[in-house]
Amino acid sequence: MKGKANYTKIIISSVVTLVYIVISMFLIYVILVQGVMNEAGVSGNPVSMLFEFLSTEEEIRSGFIQDMLLGLVFGVIGVGFSFFQMKKTIHQKQDKLK
Repeated sequence: MKGKANYTKIIISSVVTLVYIVISMFLIYVILVQGVMNEAGVSGNPVSMLFEFLSTEEEIRSGFIQDMLLGLVFGVIGVGFSFFQMKKTIHQKQDKLK
C-alpha cells in the first residue's frame, strides 16, 4: 500500500477490509439466490428472497453464518499479518531516523 505508514492507516485499512469481506460474502449469496430463482422460474427481488430464506430456513441460515464467520476469521488473520508487517515497516523507518 502506498502512503504514509502509521497506525491510523493500519486501523482504517483493517476496518475497510473486514467490511468489504462481509459485503462481498453477502453479494455472493444474493447472486446464488438469483441463480436459483432463475432456474426455478421465480421472479422477484433476490435480496428480499435471501432475507426470507435466512429467516425461515435453518440450513441456509447456519451455512450463511458459518460462511460469514469463516470469511471474517480469515480476514482477521490477513489483517493481523498486514498489521505486523506495517508495524515492522514503521519501526524500521523510525530506527533509520535515529
